[in-house]
Amino acid sequence: MHLTRDRRKVARRIVSVAIAAAAILAVPNHGATSSGVASSLTVRLVAQNGSRQPGTATLASVLGSNMKPATLVRVRIGPPVKFPGRQVILIRSARCAAYATKVGDDLYEAGPVKHTVGLAVNRRSYLISARLATLTTGRFSIQVSTASSPETVVACGNIPRA
Repeated sequence: MHLTRDRRKVARRIVSVAIAAAAILAVPNHGATSSGVASSLTVRLVAQNGSRQPGTATLASVLGSNMKPATLVRVRIGPPVKFPGRQVILIRSARCAAYATKVGDDLYEAGPVKHTVGLAVNRRSYLISARLATLTTGRFSIQVSTASSPETVVACGNIPRA
């Protein structure tokens, strides 16, 4: 069977995501690689601003479609009760305490967005181009917030230091 270049790229991407998903299911949390860096970890997301939406975020070290190190992010969070509508997953270069209770423009002053992960849809995985080791420095957090204005944090968890 002859595949075009674009179809080969898509096929490689599908295989990469499938391998990454298998890695999340197979690797125990805080499992360390031979270099001592965690290959997978789970971050507890604490409900913020009365959202009643706690959850978890699993981050796993994988190879991206370009065969470069990347991080697979998978969020499980409760249904939106207080803040219905679309919600987004962000990785910020600040700890939760710096911005969790802030709203709108005040969020950006507290900690800039390092990576926009995607929409908060349970059991959906997203691939970001950052190495897991660069996120486990103790300076980053993962946040779920409303996509509408003013942006409000509904859940947040600090990514631990490796």
